[in-house]
Amino acid sequence: MACPWLIRPFINPRAQFIFLPREQIMDFVEKTGAIPFGTGTGIKLDHYEEGDIKHCIFDAIVRKYNLFEDTALVELQKVVRAVDTSGGLEREPLAWI
Repeated sequence: MACPWLIRPFINPRAQFIFLPREQIMDFVEKTGAIPFGTGTGIKLDHYEEGDIKHCIFDAIVRKYNLFEDTALVELQKVVRAVDTSGGLEREPLAWI
């Protein structure tokens, strides 16, 4: 739920979200130019690791669209990452609330 929330106010207020079976996603992307995220199909907007840090889709979207200037968003990013990835909760106490 954090990713659609992030996309609408910070990237595209008219964004539409379409949920498809995994095997139909890439065909839909090719036909429409849609930007997939979180599909596990090898796309860029998905979970990834850098060193010992596991990043979530929210991180990938913030990075792709260079949303680092909003300090509140960067703090929220840490909480979302902690909740969404394994091993992050001990680093972010707000994720426990």
